[in-house]
Amino acid sequence: MSIEIQAPAATTHHALKEWAVAIEALRAGEGIVTVRKGGIREDAREFRMEHRHFAFFPTYEHQNPAQLQERYLQRLGTVVAAAPPPGTLRIDTWAEVTDVIELREQGPVAALSRYYAFSEAYAIERLQWRPKKPLHALLLRVYRLPEPLELPMLGSYGGCKSWIELADPLTLDRGHPALADAEYQALRANALAALADA
Repeated sequence: MSIEIQAPAATTHHALKEWAVAIEALRAGEGIVTVRKGGIREDAREFRMEHRHFAFFPTYEHQNPAQLQERYLQRLGTVVAAAPPPGTLRIDTWAEVTDVIELREQGPVAALSRYYAFSEAYAIERLQWRPKKPLHALLLRVYRLPEPLELPMLGSYGGCKSWIELADPLTLDRGHPALADAEYQALRANALAALADA
């Protein structure tokens, strides 16, 4: 489904956990999609689209080279080497969701593979986990913060869950989009067309 995007508030406390390497790919304008199924600590163990504007909360623990597309393997090493010190959360990216699409078959998951960093096989594996629940594809307009925000890594941020409520607010700044408006809209149109053909 597509959702109507309204202008974000000046700040947010909401963050979505994602592999740091996938965030870096989005920051670089190399993709516009992430896929979500939900973590074991989610309500009903399923992903819910709770926030249309959010910070990205980078995670490092479960990044697996075998679950990335080959073109992102070199980036993974760079991302791991640049990780913040233990006890520090570094946020440098936020996003607005333009579309939420529920995927229930392998064809549409494969059709979107050029737009996300994960391997197609891993995305399909996520689709097949708890197969009665859809895999959510989020089409994202991504922004780079002018300066990274460094916060204490609180114990409440841990665990296998998608959404985090940040203790400190994050100012949303539109000054550094990963892609120009026209570039994003062209990629979005291509992704939606690929889904329609799948």
